[in-house]
Amino acid sequence: MSWIARLALRDVRCFAAPREAELGKVTLLVGENNSGKSTFLGCCHAFARLASLHDLADPLPGRSGCFDDSPYRMGGFGAIARDGARTFALDGVLEGHCHTRLRFEFTDRHGHPSEHGLEVRFRDRRGVEKGLVVRRETGPPEIWNLAGDGFSFALRQADVSYREVSTWLSQSVRRGLLPFAGRASTYRSRPGADASPERQAVFSRMTNFLRTMPFGGSPIAVESGGPEILARRRRYDEHSLDTPRFRQIRESLAAAGGRLGLFTDIDVRRDPETRLVEPWVRQSGRWRNSIDVGYGVHAALPLLAMILGRREGATFLLQQPEVHLHPSAQALLAQVMSESPHRFVVETHSDHLIDRFRINVMKKILAPGDLRIVYFEREPNSGESVVHNIRIDDDGNMAGEPEGYRAFFVRETSELLGID
Repeated sequence: MSWIARLALRDVRCFAAPREAELGKVTLLVGENNSGKSTFLGCCHAFARLASLHDLADPLPGRSGCFDDSPYRMGGFGAIARDGARTFALDGVLEGHCHTRLRFEFTDRHGHPSEHGLEVRFRDRRGVEKGLVVRRETGPPEIWNLAGDGFSFALRQADVSYREVSTWLSQSVRRGLLPFAGRASTYRSRPGADASPERQAVFSRMTNFLRTMPFGGSPIAVESGGPEILARRRRYDEHSLDTPRFRQIRESLAAAGGRLGLFTDIDVRRDPETRLVEPWVRQSGRWRNSIDVGYGVHAALPLLAMILGRREGATFLLQQPEVHLHPSAQALLAQVMSESPHRFVVETHSDHLIDRFRINVMKKILAPGDLRIVYFEREPNSGESVVHNIRIDDDGNMAGEPEGYRAFFVRETSELLGID
């Protein structure tokens, strides 16, 4: 299992100077509306997809690649980059992966973000840190400048045949398919090539470096869930619960529903004539269609099925999973996540969720380093967002929280008590 340990954003929407967030097993993104939490989640999703360097594809014409994925749909370059910025960057540190750090810099190409530069760091078999840096120069012809340990070499984009650097690394270098088949003699025969012995030696050092780059292990597995729920209907043509995997996790799903006080059992029934699907839950000893038992059950079902249905470790990016849940159910949802083998990056406005995670640190269910609270705060003058990394001690207490973190709650409580 591999995951993102730190992620920094530069010139992305409300983030100007590089703003870095530390991620734990559970990372809670908190802050007022329009402070950058959802933007951070979208960038986290895009970075995880790219940083895996695993079977990527060039974006389709008129698309923004992994920034276009549901549920984020971040839009084109102009919607992602900070106003006036000509480039933006994502820079992350990885754990459990063959690469230790990746940095992507994007520029505007036909209205959509395109990789202007890429840096990847890794450790070789002896534990020595190495890196590859690729910078693109627009043409014609477009040139890719590669620099690594002991070499600096320029390739034409036509020699690579991919539009994005990450795609080329993922599809060709990962499989040992190198420019000019990795042969200096083939490179030497290219029209206009520098055929000097010195340049051929540099070409050989480059290809040997690319051959030794690590590409093993599994990609960074991410799953995303938003506050949107299925349209409330009594019957569905299709349903995410009507799968073989659901039948395998039905008992665990029923147990989770019971812990949250939502239902004690669950079933999916298909009409033999219409083939329409009806999700049913058991409450107080009676079976009911999910549409008859309230919004909370209807909203929680897909989320619980997504978490419990994933066998291997994954990172779940969740937007306000507490929506439609009673405060006690919100706290118990935090309990389910705390005991899960997965990792979670959660945008939340719920004190009940936050407090339960802190209680679980106090009770040793989570280690202090497992829980991170990232507070996003808009600067009043510039309007730019600042990221505060709040740490948790052994007793679940917060350390390093900024003054503004609790200011709103203090003001409301003071006014309620009549304190000036």
